[in-house]
Amino acid sequence: MDTWDLRLLREAATFFEEKRQRAYLVGGSLRNMLLGEPCVDWDIVTDGNAPGLARRLADRLGGHYAHMHEKASRVVVKGEHEVVFDVAAQVGGSLEADLRLRDFTVNAIAAPLASVVGHFETGAPAQFIDPLHGVADAQVRRLRAVDNEAFRRDPLRMLRAFRLAQRYGLALDAGTRGLLMRDAAL
Repeated sequence: MDTWDLRLLREAATFFEEKRQRAYLVGGSLRNMLLGEPCVDWDIVTDGNAPGLARRLADRLGGHYAHMHEKASRVVVKGEHEVVFDVAAQVGGSLEADLRLRDFTVNAIAAPLASVVGHFETGAPAQFIDPLHGVADAQVRRLRAVDNEAFRRDPLRMLRAFRLAQRYGLALDAGTRGLLMRDAAL
């Protein structure tokens, strides 16, 4: 990770700590980290007021704020290169419930933002919250749906399965292939 990204991540972690709000990196940010891929944007989930926190984070980082939709707000910081933070409110009543509503296990991993910053600064292990064993799936490059209803909740996830498999060299597990065939008509 370059120093610009690390500095912004550290400032974001400090911001959430000062506001006494929990902040977790989730989804593609951690997936890319585990797969050794560069991260083009950082997905943050908080149990606080996500739009308000994102707006203040943009001010703190000298970036721009954009309310994308009811699920997330975006902070874009331009400097050495563009860094994007997507800040979303936790859904489902708990972090674990939020993770269980995602698409694939490799995207259903969380880690406290400060833990990831510590990992990049000192090499200390990040503290993963991984109820669906997405870390193990990433290690063997397996793409597995979080549950049997993942594609029924959002049929576009079927297209995403093929895109992610191709982009990251992930093998679809047998159960996920069966779900794709079952739900193809959607």
